[in-house]
Amino acid sequence: MNANMLDIERLSELAGEVGEEDLDMVLNLFLDEAEEVIERISKRMEDEDFAKATHFLRSGALNIGFSGLASAAGAADDLPPDRRGEAAASLTAVLLETRRVVGSTVGFAA
Repeated sequence: MNANMLDIERLSELAGEVGEEDLDMVLNLFLDEAEEVIERISKRMEDEDFAKATHFLRSGALNIGFSGLASAAGAADDLPPDRRGEAAASLTAVLLETRRVVGSTVGFAA
């Protein structure tokens, strides 16, 4: 497992707050929403919409312990407009890796 992809401490805290079953639901819901946001990012967006999308990804990922995705969203937010096409590809790759890592982590499913 890529140690930088997940904040296991935060995931454990969240599991304690909502329970394992609900945690699986929360993680899957966020991953699905993140996929939709990244799909929107892959299309041309106004600066404000792009900033909102990357902020949603970064803050949501930090909140549930997806540190790799949060980092990638932060990096995407810093891209100049002419390089934003790269953001969707990079975020998609990180999202797929996050799904894989979460799915292989004992106690969490994605």
